[in-house]
Amino acid sequence: MRLTRTPPIPFGYRTSAFWYALGARIAVAAPRGVVRWAARRVGDWYGWTHPGVRRTVARQLSLADRARGDGRRTPVQRPFREFSETVADFLRLAGGRGGQIVAEIEVSGLDHLQRCQQSGEGILFLSAHMGNWEAIGAWGASRGLRVLGVARPHPNPRVDEFFNAARRRFGLAVFPLGGDPRLLAEHLQGGGVVAIVGDRDFTGRGAEVAFLGARTRLPQGWIRLAQQTGAWILPGRHRRGLEGGRRVSRLEFREPWRVAPGEAGAAEAFGRGSAFLEELIREDPGAWTVFDPVLLGGQPQ
Repeated sequence: MRLTRTPPIPFGYRTSAFWYALGARIAVAAPRGVVRWAARRVGDWYGWTHPGVRRTVARQLSLADRARGDGRRTPVQRPFREFSETVADFLRLAGGRGGQIVAEIEVSGLDHLQRCQQSGEGILFLSAHMGNWEAIGAWGASRGLRVLGVARPHPNPRVDEFFNAARRRFGLAVFPLGGDPRLLAEHLQGGGVVAIVGDRDFTGRGAEVAFLGARTRLPQGWIRLAQQTGAWILPGRHRRGLEGGRRVSRLEFREPWRVAPGEAGAAEAFGRGSAFLEELIREDPGAWTVFDPVLLGGQPQ
């Protein structure tokens, strides 16, 4: 019998499961305002103690701000704070205190979702690394949607177990990146929802494209999946912020569309999806929580 060796957990991630479990206890026990304040401070700390990551974020924010074209500059700390607040809200969801987080979500473009639902066909929800997709999944589950989110596995399997157990409790199933795509197709063919963040290529097989004045690679698997199943593409995002002095958590759906068959249909869908994702980031660069160097110099070949 051939034994398979479990890959070693990178040193920096070995205690992650303990800290997430402890964080969940604190996030549930402390007032939410205190948790948010503490999360922002953790984001500040991480940004300042990881100068390489900070330089990457600063460069990519500069490109996104330039693409926005209005002269505004996004504070470098904002993506770190956004991500930390997202984690804090997830930990409250994990601890069973997420009812308020879901209840406070306001929805715009609900008619777009309803149009897709009425067809009885599957839905591919396309978005970027912005907002809190676990909260979106919990909101969808509360409305009877069967949501399957595509997620990259954590380097520490115990963290994955913690995350996925929490997600299942509030009705969100998870498909690990790199898993059997036939499972996604079956879910869509059964009228389910698959949530995909399409602004990063984790496989190295994505197509190169001009993006935010630079070049990057974006995944194309969602296009083949839509062609195979006839699923709707439902673009959207989750946004947090202040409006008129009031804190807002808003889920926005945009006009749904379908992918035409053949290579021409795939190329048109890739261009349309890429333009949408670029638009989301230009609208609010500070909400884009990507910390790896994905925007490269120059234009695609």
